[in-house]
Amino acid sequence: MTNGSEETVTAVAFWSEPYEPTIEGDPEILGMLDWYRGLARADGALPRAAIDPLALRRHIGRLCLYQMTAEGRLRVRLRGEQIGERSHEDAAYLDENRPPAYRDSQLVDFHAALRAPHPCVHRVFVRAGEEQVFYRRLLVPVASTAQRADMLLLFNPDAQPGGRPSFMRVFERARWLSIGLNPPEDEGAD
Repeated sequence: MTNGSEETVTAVAFWSEPYEPTIEGDPEILGMLDWYRGLARADGALPRAAIDPLALRRHIGRLCLYQMTAEGRLRVRLRGEQIGERSHEDAAYLDENRPPAYRDSQLVDFHAALRAPHPCVHRVFVRAGEEQVFYRRLLVPVASTAQRADMLLLFNPDAQPGGRPSFMRVFERARWLSIGLNPPEDEGAD
């Protein structure tokens, strides 16, 4: 594809789709859902006080906890080291994440999950040119007080040590291209 000046433009896209976990492919997500069901309130929210880090020690590096502020922003309260290491993000709020198209897709899903009466499971897709990859994401509504859910617990079963190099390569390429820059490995490429 060209942009009218015969300069090549690479298509970049970020989106998510609801996903139904399977016994064969998603035992960790199903395990987290079982953990949630054992602790959830009648309205579907998980009481924050019920979150025991010892019960989640196998997953702690692949968890994030976000809290809704009075201004309607999602503040990062906890970022698992494996997620932070892979995303290279240290934003204090979800709306500070980059690139903007990825952030905007996240914000839609996260706000919907806060209103949902149950956890939401997605496959999050990233496309850079002809390459397309995805990761799985579980969002659990959490209530820090007796009121409605005001926090989200995120679990990313695909954020493994060593990770999926192909995913990170495509994501990094999409991140650069989405802001109009060539990725470092593309510099000088024809």
